Amino acid sequence: MPSATVHPEFPTAVSAALVVGLLVILAYALLTGQVFLWLFVAGTVGISAFVLFLFYRLVVAVEEIAYEP
Repeated sequence: MPSATVHPEFPTAVSAALVVGLLVILAYALLTGQVFLWLFVAGTVGISAFVLFLFYRLVVAVEEIAYEP
């Protein structure tokens, strides 16, 4: 049974939402003078996105192995 086509890149809407969210947090951090807040949030979002992407790739790999004859 052939498996579905895998698209390992993020959809454009998700990337745009992340960029807009980070820009809003940057504006808030600059207005309140808490630059380290923005660095912390940007690092947390980046690491979380990376871990979720790796988990997604793991699930896709397991599905590919499961569909092999």
